Amino acid sequence: IDKLFFTGSTDVGRRVAALAGERLCPVTLELGGKDPMLVFADADLERALDGALWGAFFNCGQTCTSVERIYVEAARHDEFVTRLADSARSLRIGDELGPLISSDQRDRVEALVASAVDDGAEIVTGGRRPPRRGWFYEPTVITNVPRGSAVETDELFGPVVTVAPFADEAQAVELANSSPYGLGASIWTSDATRARRLAFRLEAGMVWVNDVSYSFGAAQASWGGVKESGFGRTHSKHGLYECVRVKYADSDAGRLPVSWWFPYDAELVDGARGMLHVLYGRGLSARAGAAWRHRRGLAAIARRSLGR
Repeated sequence: IDKLFFTGSTDVGRRVAALAGERLCPVTLELGGKDPMLVFADADLERALDGALWGAFFNCGQTCTSVERIYVEAARHDEFVTRLADSARSLRIGDELGPLISSDQRDRVEALVASAVDDGAEIVTGGRRPPRRGWFYEPTVITNVPRGSAVETDELFGPVVTVAPFADEAQAVELANSSPYGLGASIWTSDATRARRLAFRLEAGMVWVNDVSYSFGAAQASWGGVKESGFGRTHSKHGLYECVRVKYADSDAGRLPVSWWFPYDAELVDGARGMLHVLYGRGLSARAGAAWRHRRGLAAIARRSLGR
């Protein structure tokens, strides 16, 4: 095996990376996620609510970039929670909201929700099995989750989302980055400058503005995470580079002497220093000054290069 791509849980990803490391086999890992959604007071609230509903509950929350944590600016938090809960209750279970992948996974989601309640969190809607056959679970919205609660830190991979308020940009970024995961994140605001500024501060492999997860369908957009969400990229030119061995091959025609070969003398050493400052000095004036200070050494290199 020349290269391994693995998509799965963080725990299994660690094991895969360890085994691959024993034989120095390169690996690209796309692992767990705990994607945050930051909703500012100036956001288009209707769009943000629709995005949250789809981002949290599409495929019953069983996607790597599901929205699992929503942070809303305090001025809009209560309204957002009320309306999101109303929309979640309107989802048709079995049609719009499918089942979980297994009985074990539903048990795991139930246990995380129960632990949140034990910690003092409030279930606004959901939190139960619907009265129908199959591994279904109601779309669930939770608030007042204490920091450090398992439902806030562990990947859910189910139809459950937490919602909490933030006071300002600094707190929003702090909350978003508090997770050990860093796959995707979304920013919802009408201020394009703010969106760009915060996108660079979020610890995530992908950041979407006023949308969520859609770039997975765009082959030209890179896909992958940071921190415990893995490393490496698929999709885009960066994903293609992951699939190749990069090799540099060059050829010297041999027509000119090589100035940095032996023997060395003081002028050659001075010229080498001068070349470094001329090539990599900060600013035109610094480079020009280096050329003047090391003019004799640079001239010596030129003479040697020309075979004189």
